[in-house]
Amino acid sequence: MNKTSLLFFTLLSFSISNAQVIDRFKANITDDSSVLLGWTVVSGKTCSDMGLEFADESYNFQTIHFIAGICGSDAEDLNYSFEHIDELSGRIHYRVRFNFDEFSDTISIVAPVKQSQPLWIYPQPAKRQLNIQLNRESIEATQLFIFELGGRLLFQSDLSRQNPIPMDVSSLLPGYYLIKLVSGSKQFNSRFIICD
Repeated sequence: MNKTSLLFFTLLSFSISNAQVIDRFKANITDDSSVLLGWTVVSGKTCSDMGLEFADESYNFQTIHFIAGICGSDAEDLNYSFEHIDELSGRIHYRVRFNFDEFSDTISIVAPVKQSQPLWIYPQPAKRQLNIQLNRESIEATQLFIFELGGRLLFQSDLSRQNPIPMDVSSLLPGYYLIKLVSGSKQFNSRFIICD
């Protein structure tokens, strides 16, 4: 079981017809670097569609979780949660989107950089560009492989010394992918997500 520590907790409120909709919005980071997010839609308040958005230091927000249809309840507070599974590091930001064009306040947290990690892949999920940051103290990768989950090789390349390594992933369909870095006789495996 992962131990979690509360990094940031904030009360949010924004107005739809001058009434409070969000009671709580919080983010907890786990020992394995995923982020547990939770928020509550206040009893008697509803909205149409709700999305959770994520951004790295560039503040380029992308939807990482979407709830279609009516959100909230006339009868009771409704709690929502999502686990953002990623190898996150540095300052990251989250917000909740309601009714297509209204946003909660933004929660910002700092995920610790783990020097023992050989690589970081961000943003997650990605749309057009993916960055691969190597910990040059623990890995000197020379080759990169990308596979679909079924194991089919999609891409292979020799790596440059550039760090981070930007990759155009706009041709990949939405879904989960595996990445393998080879450094001499060592292999490092990870995964990434492509979204719409």
